Amino acid sequence: MHPNGESQSNSRVAPYASSPVVIQDSEYCRLIRRFPPSALLPGIAAAAAHFGQPGDVHRWLGSPGRKYTPWALADAARVSLVNGNEHRNRQPRDQDLFEILNAYSQLDDPYRRSKNLAQDRLGFLLRMAGQQLIWQESDRNDLARTAAMFLHTTAAKPMQCLNEGWDTAVFGCSLTDYVGITQLVWSIALDQRGWFNPGLLPTAEQAAADPMLALMPGAYVGRERMMEVIDSQFAASAAWLRAEDERVNGKARRSPGYDRQLRRYEYNPLRARPLVTGLGPWYLCPSPALLWERATPWGIMLAGRAEFGNTFPPDVGHLFEQYIGRQLRLLPDATVRGEIRYRGPGGMCDSADWIVVFDDLILIVEAKSILPTQPMRMGDLDTIADVVDKLAKAHRQIDATAELIRNGQSEFATIPNDRPILGMAATLQPFHIANSSDHRQLMPTTTVPVTVISAAEIETLVALDVPSVSRFLMDLTADDERSTWAVSTVMAKLPQRSNPILDQGWESYPWSSSLATEAELGAEAE
Repeated sequence: MHPNGESQSNSRVAPYASSPVVIQDSEYCRLIRRFPPSALLPGIAAAAAHFGQPGDVHRWLGSPGRKYTPWALADAARVSLVNGNEHRNRQPRDQDLFEILNAYSQLDDPYRRSKNLAQDRLGFLLRMAGQQLIWQESDRNDLARTAAMFLHTTAAKPMQCLNEGWDTAVFGCSLTDYVGITQLVWSIALDQRGWFNPGLLPTAEQAAADPMLALMPGAYVGRERMMEVIDSQFAASAAWLRAEDERVNGKARRSPGYDRQLRRYEYNPLRARPLVTGLGPWYLCPSPALLWERATPWGIMLAGRAEFGNTFPPDVGHLFEQYIGRQLRLLPDATVRGEIRYRGPGGMCDSADWIVVFDDLILIVEAKSILPTQPMRMGDLDTIADVVDKLAKAHRQIDATAELIRNGQSEFATIPNDRPILGMAATLQPFHIANSSDHRQLMPTTTVPVTVISAAEIETLVALDVPSVSRFLMDLTADDERSTWAVSTVMAKLPQRSNPILDQGWESYPWSSSLATEAELGAEAE
């Protein structure tokens, strides 16, 4: 196969026709199982590295037929790892990966056969969001947020797990070292067509002797320590990945109502261990984006939960609440008040987390560190009650706070009650279609408009370079169409300043200055 994983005969490959060709999952998997994993996976990894290079525009948008998407490549890798057979002796030709990815783009979905499209549309939209939109976040900001939230934000409540040494307990090193190691392995995999060669890691002696090497992400840790973290956090054999796939997905696969056409939306074990051993002399990274994800705030939360259990997410929730408050305080011409204790019918209660007072608006914000669950990404409306309940609770908390403000309850005397009130439910990871009319039907009716907004969108909102953020929010809420969009879509073309909290987070990493220099040199060369 071509080193970049794309066909050498692209000019002879017809782009995906617009006619409705439907492919069954069994046929798609058969195309993959023709080849031994050791032969097919390096081509998948090379394509993922080539089309996954960082930049303002996703490179896969320019791939042949736009087929080389990160989600399609990750699924093809999963099928090869879980269902492939090393005893097959057929070698992939130039065009075979394109054929596989083209088949993926034409896979059938149960929505196509629905007898009630309006009823089943939300499940379909949840599947599409979980399949595609999670791959399109900002790499730099995700890692900057990790430091800004876990290292630079102070929780207002006692922590059960997030105390001194928690990161070493989870990762075997400090959080800064872990992020640096992740970024270094990711950059090597991108540069080496999906292969991670440990020999490219500098030793502690080399880093000490060479100032440039010392500025590489994670280099100051030393090769031996880095490899301990890599092997314990990122690497697994194909056998382990098959067992992990069975552990998570096996029960559903064997259930009477299982629909094979939903298989591609299932949990991919490469999310747990993105480096594969035993397929060559080095480690293979079939999906570099999944490696990067391990160092994001939601990757940290999942790793912490694996180590500490269910006591870890509440700690993250307390920290996230304060992080959102830090961001809101960046808003110009606004006063930010924290949670207010008040006397309710049943005793003392807490208001929503944050109340932002503008001259012409009251904005009530409730922070929820929830993540989209696997059932939500499968579009299974019968099993997403936990997520829906938490989002619904945020809506009710916002509405209750708004009523207290409107009624002039004594504890809220300093909050004006003479202006419009809007609400925002802030989430750690994006819920991309949460503002759609379909999704809003799952939420309780409120007396004030409530928008679901992610941490990344909050970071953009507070840095908008517009005359009035409050006016922007009121105009957005009043727009029947745009109010159903993700907030990031509405803000995409608006001017913005840099976010100083994210800047501080990024600059706190020891290697950030060397990466900035490298980026500047690259821009000059172009």
